[in-house]
Amino acid sequence: MGETFVRDMIKREREPSKENFDKVMDAIARIIGRIPLDPVREVSPADVDPINRPTLARDIDVVAAVAGSDHGRGSFKFSMDPIDKVARPPGLVGVKGVYSAYVENDSMSPMYNSGDLVFVSSIRPPRPGDAVVIQNPGDVEGDEPAGFIKILVRRSAEWIECKQFNPPGPIKFRNRPDLIMHRVYTNNELFGI
Repeated sequence: MGETFVRDMIKREREPSKENFDKVMDAIARIIGRIPLDPVREVSPADVDPINRPTLARDIDVVAAVAGSDHGRGSFKFSMDPIDKVARPPGLVGVKGVYSAYVENDSMSPMYNSGDLVFVSSIRPPRPGDAVVIQNPGDVEGDEPAGFIKILVRRSAEWIECKQFNPPGPIKFRNRPDLIMHRVYTNNELFGI
């Protein structure tokens, strides 16, 4: 019996003779005899203490939803009055000036999708490249404040230039004393990395 016996047998779809079948079975038995098989062991639970996972304090205010929409079309009234409380991520334990907001629509997708919860610092100043939440009071007196989430590109005395992903492009806000811009924490910061 040669090296190609099994391949030829399968290719031609023929049954082997009893003599050739016995040779194949003998070869398989010799191979199995060379492979040590561990006896089946009974599985028992690990002898370790369970992990003590502290309960995270639900002490961060959800103040609003921030729109990833085009300039001037924020989808909500921004208010620092809390609408809910959420658990404090481990990386923000003991950090002051934190609030959270829900993202609405997909102009910042895939970075932030509709329904994502973002954690925001009202203390740490944003730098170009940071995600920011902007509370824009509007350009006309009596306009309701609108909230946005964008990426900060640059800030001058007159303008705050940001960018979004969908549709891609710049978004400008007039830099004025009543415009509020806060930095969004990164996932690494939320987990203390």
